[in-house]
Amino acid sequence: MDVMYRSGHYHRRYSQRETDRLFRPTLHGIFVPEDDPNSFVKRDPGPDLFQNRDWKIFAGLADPWGGCVTNPPLGENDPRNDHFLNPESMEWEMLRPLFHALVEQEIDEIIHMGGQLPEPETDNPDSLDDSFFGAVTSPPLQDATFFAYSQHPAFVIGEAYMFSRNGRWGIYGSTDGFFVCGGEPGLIDRVFQLAGGEDCLKELFYRRFRTSNSNELWRSMLPKTSIMLGMCKLSGWDPLPEMYDP
Repeated sequence: MDVMYRSGHYHRRYSQRETDRLFRPTLHGIFVPEDDPNSFVKRDPGPDLFQNRDWKIFAGLADPWGGCVTNPPLGENDPRNDHFLNPESMEWEMLRPLFHALVEQEIDEIIHMGGQLPEPETDNPDSLDDSFFGAVTSPPLQDATFFAYSQHPAFVIGEAYMFSRNGRWGIYGSTDGFFVCGGEPGLIDRVFQLAGGEDCLKELFYRRFRTSNSNELWRSMLPKTSIMLGMCKLSGWDPLPEMYDP
């Protein structure tokens, strides 16, 4: 492990060997394996993402590693925008309620791991000490996560994960602009409270679909309709009629 200081925050960087020992068991305890036929993390997403079926889940349409927006996310003059506002940058952070809840519960470190898994074997075991399949950690702050995802050895490009060492919550998300967050009911209930209620997060999801994603092209390997319907099912929300359109 080595330490990097960037823009006012310390980050830790772990090789694949260290990551396999310290973090991969927790990752596998949180998320359904990618090769599971029902896994959401597939070319044709299935219905399951989290191992614990008692967890509460919500979805969002923002890049978890750079998900700030410069316009009020719920429209002008909506007081609920303040739940997401960073008063210093005057930007809105879609994961601000989650990060607030984590700090309240004394969770001061987020682990970032890329979604691509390493090959089962390697011809050069020494490469495990310097590979692209390691992890980077950061404080639970939007500007810290923004820098963490782009640092070697994690290199979060496309789909990746956030979670903490205690395994109480996790995010599967994409730099293409979506995420699904799940966690223990007490923790997610607090996130809902800080966000102005689950209905506020649901409305934000619908609004961002209609204003930001309805006409955007996604990378060809991401089936937009399946992803949208899958996020709604995981969250327990009814899909919008226009989400069924290819």
